[in-house]
Formats: sequence, C-alpha cells, structure tokens
Amino acid sequence: MAAADELEDALIERDARLLRVEAAIKLSASRRLKALERDIVDDLQRNDPTAMVYEGGRQRRARSILQRTTSRIARIFGLIRGDFKAAALEVVPLEAVNLREEVNEVIGAQLMSRGITAKAAQGLVDDLTIEGARLNDRWKRQAAVVSNGVSDAVMGAVRRGDNVGQLVAAVRGTAGMHFKNGLFRTYDRQTSALIQTAFSNTINAARHDVYKRNVELLEGLQAINPLDSKTSTICQARAGRWWTPDGRPGANTREAFPGHPPWHFQCRTTLIPILKPFDRLQRTRGLTAQQKADLKEMSREKQVGLNGKPAAGQTYDAFLRKQSAEKRREILGTQKAKLFADGQIGMTDLIDQSGRPMAVEALKEKAGID
Repeated sequence: MAAADELEDALIERDARLLRVEAAIKLSASRRLKALERDIVDDLQRNDPTAMVYEGGRQRRARSILQRTTSRIARIFGLIRGDFKAAALEVVPLEAVNLREEVNEVIGAQLMSRGITAKAAQGLVDDLTIEGARLNDRWKRQAAVVSNGVSDAVMGAVRRGDNVGQLVAAVRGTAGMHFKNGLFRTYDRQTSALIQTAFSNTINAARHDVYKRNVELLEGLQAINPLDSKTSTICQARAGRWWTPDGRPGANTREAFPGHPPWHFQCRTTLIPILKPFDRLQRTRGLTAQQKADLKEMSREKQVGLNGKPAAGQTYDAFLRKQSAEKRREILGTQKAKLFADGQIGMTDLIDQSGRPMAVEALKEKAGID
C-alpha cells in the first residue's frame, strides 16, 4: 500500500477517536448550560417580577434578576472556556506524539523526530482563532449572545404583562414541545458548534506545527475529509487536493494553500502528509547515522510505498468497510458497529460520536502515554 494511503487510514481512525473526546467536552458544556438554565428559572420564580403591581416595579425587579443572570452567564462561559483550554493543552502534545508515531510506522524508520514543546503547545492554544477572531473573544461573544437573548425574552414578557408561568416558558420553553423550543436548546447547539470548530482548529494546528518542524521529509500536504451529506461545498472542492510545503498548489490543485483547517464553522477536514519518495528521503540532510541505517534496512514493499504521491482518497464509510468487525466495534461501539454491519445506519449516523464520549485520559491510555 502507498504510504499516503496508509496515513489516510491512520488519521481517519485517529479522528474517529478524537470525535469521542470532542463529544466529552460538548457534554460537559451542555451540562453547565442546563445548570445555568435551572438557576435562571429558579431566580425568576423566586423573585417573580410579574407579582409587582406597577409596570415600573416589574421592570426594576426584572432588571435586577437580569443583572445576576449576566454574571452567571459570564461565569459559566468562563468555566466552559477553561474546560476546553485544559483539554486542548493535553491533546496538543498527545496529538504531536501520535502523528510522529503514525508517520514513522508507515516509513518504517524513526525519521519524524521533532515534536511540540510544552511552551509551544501553550502558545498554540493561546493563539487559536476561528475565522480570524481569537477563540477567547468567540467565547465572550457567545456569552453575550446568551445574555442578550435571555434579557430580550424576560423584558419582552414583562412588558406584555405575562404571568410567571409565561415568563419562565419564554426562557425554558414549553412542556408541550418537550422544552425543545427553549432558548437554551439553541444556545446548546451554538456552543456545541463552537466547541467542534475550536477542537478541529486545535487538532489541525497541532498537526500542522509538526509538519512544519519536519518539513524536510515532506513532498506536500493533502486535504482529506469524511465526504458525506454534511460535507460543505468548500471542503468537497478541496477534498484530495494537495499543496507543496511552501504553499504552492500541487497537481490538479488550483489555489494556493489556504492555511490549515478548519476552513469554516464545524469543518471536519484535516491534512495528511505526503512523504518524499524513498530515493529522496535517503538524501535528506540532517539524518542521523541510525536513521540512515534504518532506511537501508526497509523492506522493498515499504520502499515502493514511499512514492511521493497523494492518497487516492476515500469516504469514511469505505474506510470502515475495510476494517475487521473487532476494529469497527472499537471505533464505533458495539451497537453502532452492528447497525453499520447490518446496513441500518450510514455515514451521517456514524460521524457523530456524541453517544460515546471519551475523556482525554482514556485517549492517553490508549496511546500508551503517561
């Protein structure tokens, strides 16, 4: 098998595991938002502004509640931001180690040696951006969205002369709709999308940093993504395209390197390395005597696999069908693996691993890292 195709398989499997870590971060945030909603509803019921006789009194009491609410929202989003940063600081060096191991296993020699220092990992996480805006500013912006939405709902209900039940329903939603029409269902989805995009940026920034530190081994970088009904137009267009290490478009690629993913909100694309052909790897400057010896001892199959060509490209569905039943159970969980084998669920169902969250500690244990 060509080296690029092996690396594509390895990173698709890796991304499936990382989806479970992402799901755990989302679950923690969702629980915090649910607790926040309960606190706001309790405050509204305890200090019912609709109980005041005059409109001025109702509005003053409502504003007092909203002042406390704004503080609660800021605190909760500070905690969500802290949870994400703590996870990102653990995942970045872990991903750097894993990527080097995957590449070296494909090569059959310990050539990719430079990783990410703790200081570099801290800087990488601190500098994360989404669509040009710093991640910390994105968290503050989302907190403001929630604060403004709750304020509009509460003050609107008070001005209409609603009773306390209607006031609470304006925030929490209605039992007849199973509370799915509540404000916090929307805020949960928005926060989940922000976490997904930020986590994608974390993983891709870590991988791109490793690529840059080991650039002498690379022929280029290739975009891969799950390719399903959720894949955006921009990612469909760039799927399988590749760029040279200095950002020039490779064969069948028109645009210059657009920077590492994510390329839009909830982007699922990542970059895999295209390694230099075997004969050029042998001539790479700076190799140690041991690395040169390892290259000479490589099997003929490994040498042929290092052909400098991009991966053929595949869907996640096709990747899973190549795996053993045991491997599918490991990646998907027993229930989803069975449904997939029976043809009852497809690609879109498989991508979401929200039902199988995984803590970072479990990911580290899986990789054999303390």
